[in-house]
Amino acid sequence: MMCTSATSVAQLSNQNANAITKQIYTNLIPLGQSCELMWGQNLRHGNEIQDYYGPYITDLQQQTGEALPIVSADYGLGTDWNYQVMHPYLEQHWNQNGLVTLSWHTVNPWTGGDSWDVTNQALIADLINPSKSIYTEWRSMLDEIADALLDLQSRGVTVMWRPLHEANGDWFWWGHPAGAHSNASYQALWIDMYDYFTESKGLNNLIWVYCAAENFSNANSTTFCYPGDNYVDLVSLDIYQDNLSWVSPQDFSNLINTGKPFGISEFGPAIPNAAPNYDYNIINDFLKINYPEVTYIVAWHSWAGHYNALVDNFNATSILSDPCHVNIGHTCPSEGTPCNDGDQNTTNDVADGSCGCVGEISMGDCELISNGNFENANSGWQSLFHTGGTGSANLNDDYAAIDISNGGSEFWSIQLYQENISISAGDSYELYFSVRANQSRSISVELGENGGAYASYYLQTIPATSVWTDHSFIVNPGVIDNEARLVFHLGQSAIDVDLDNISLRRINCDVNTCQNTSMQVDEQNIDYQIELQVSDWIKSSATLLPAADVIFSAAAYVELQAGFEVRQGASFVVMIEACQ
Repeated sequence: MMCTSATSVAQLSNQNANAITKQIYTNLIPLGQSCELMWGQNLRHGNEIQDYYGPYITDLQQQTGEALPIVSADYGLGTDWNYQVMHPYLEQHWNQNGLVTLSWHTVNPWTGGDSWDVTNQALIADLINPSKSIYTEWRSMLDEIADALLDLQSRGVTVMWRPLHEANGDWFWWGHPAGAHSNASYQALWIDMYDYFTESKGLNNLIWVYCAAENFSNANSTTFCYPGDNYVDLVSLDIYQDNLSWVSPQDFSNLINTGKPFGISEFGPAIPNAAPNYDYNIINDFLKINYPEVTYIVAWHSWAGHYNALVDNFNATSILSDPCHVNIGHTCPSEGTPCNDGDQNTTNDVADGSCGCVGEISMGDCELISNGNFENANSGWQSLFHTGGTGSANLNDDYAAIDISNGGSEFWSIQLYQENISISAGDSYELYFSVRANQSRSISVELGENGGAYASYYLQTIPATSVWTDHSFIVNPGVIDNEARLVFHLGQSAIDVDLDNISLRRINCDVNTCQNTSMQVDEQNIDYQIELQVSDWIKSSATLLPAADVIFSAAAYVELQAGFEVRQGASFVVMIEACQ
């Protein structure tokens, strides 16, 4: 029952894909020419990743002594997902030389129901028709996903992107009943998303995965909805069977013969599997013998009454230690190699030698943090050790090194903070920083009130590992506070933490709103100073008409320095322009 691969050599569809994405794709192809494959694990939906990364990934590695190459996550179900919660875990896995795949169990755009709400299933063509009212809603949904994927691109993470999966079946709103006569609307929907993400959004970190379900009685052939070679990089199959011999060989061969690398994006034993006793050796051995074209396989998560996860079943150690189990990972560029992480907060970006892209903090006009890269030692920063927290803060090494002897009893027992930050209710801010720890632990970052009840405007907990990791979050405080405080909470752990490149920038800080001030001068040797009441992000410029021998210093005020002289009887106008 051996299948024969198509002889054409697959090419990545997006010619503008970044170098690491092209490298991963190139390294995937040879896996389909031998018994080698990669195992992965899905971490449930949306924000549930924060509860399952530990038991499904960390605990599994401790039990088996083997690291999983691939983690799978999902932007869903429904609206219960926040990429600011999800992405630190994906980035952590990536930084440990792992790979990331994402799916999207999106809501029904017409009703707001879940993916299984098949209302208007026959009207998916309307989603990309600008004359239809639903077009705007769908575009908004795409924008939300694109923003999330752009965040991963800024973190340097390549994504095996698997949208609109199992469309050959009838159970999702984007699906097709068995015996459907046309796939054109689905193909157009896929191609529109591909073009929008690739061309309009500049997403060059995606490997596009077309995924079919096995051909049940309520499904069509596995390639029924295939959008075309120019819009697909990988093909995959979702299977829930105890033994793959029960799956039609045609389901495999249809996909394999596209010539694209082939994987199994979801696997679990036959539903229901009420006891955690599936032997994963069964599928592992079957694939090696019968379908060596499989490059990767992802175990789906467990749910009530059904056990899929590797950690919940038998022989995870056996399959992960199998000589055919590999991790292609991603080779890190040499330290110092120029790179671009796509983040406007940094300049002169270079590779850090650990697959990260780091740069100098850009202290632009909208920056609210001073000395965020600690080049001026502890200027602007304070540390606090209390409620049992002990240690020291060394801010003299171009980064903040927090050495912790005792973590104390509270998460806020140890703090590094900066005060007197001015924020506005109607503005959004981007919070950015780099962090590492001696060992894996968590830290919290908070923007809040400096005194009183210490009200919190934004609080985020993130993992910290031994690898420098950049984090970026969007903050909407919703209050006016001219004396706010940004604080890093490092308590309840005796593991040392390092911080660097800390930035809090106002988003959409315009530079075209100008205020003009003029003064006419018609007396000799006038000694005066014109002051402008502007904030520290205001740029000022000055022009003297007609030109004279004068030096201008433009900051919060413009001062006419010594040497400026107006002859008796002459008339000059000093024009001062302050632009926000």
